[in-house]
Amino acid sequence: WGYANRRIEGVLVVRDVLREVRLGDRAVAVLSPGTSGHFAVGGLFGESDALHLDHGSAFLRVESGGPFSVITTEGEVEVLGSRSGFPSRFPSPESCFEVTRMEEDMSQVNAVRGRWFGAGAIAMGMAVAVYEGSVHVSRGHADAGEGVTLHAGERAALDTQGVVHRPTSSDETT
Repeated sequence: WGYANRRIEGVLVVRDVLREVRLGDRAVAVLSPGTSGHFAVGGLFGESDALHLDHGSAFLRVESGGPFSVITTEGEVEVLGSRSGFPSRFPSPESCFEVTRMEEDMSQVNAVRGRWFGAGAIAMGMAVAVYEGSVHVSRGHADAGEGVTLHAGERAALDTQGVVHRPTSSDETT
């Protein structure tokens, strides 16, 4: 019996250095200093795998094999193409993406906000950048019809009200 047959849960706290953490059989997270949260993966009853990101930043690589989400106060990032047994509009053998919570580090908020949307444009709570595969960014699971789908090379942010914002084409060139 591997990870897929037992539910594994854990707490994550990273203090001073980047930390790589294996989340079950098919996900790896690289967590930045100051990151905290918890995760639950695997199980016999088809539960969704999830990383709950309370603070900080996580770079994730998720292989196909079932639902996987990153959940924050602002919203949810769901990996597409990873549901076994269900065809996906954008199938992907694996997805690679980064989620950053920005509620406390104002220098980080201002740098990303200015680079993506122009200074003072929005009060961002979470930024998402996709490097491989596809993800769906929304306010949360109950909001499944809302939000935006991002593919490799795309990014978006959720503001503190849970509204999804994407860079304008002029922002993409800077």
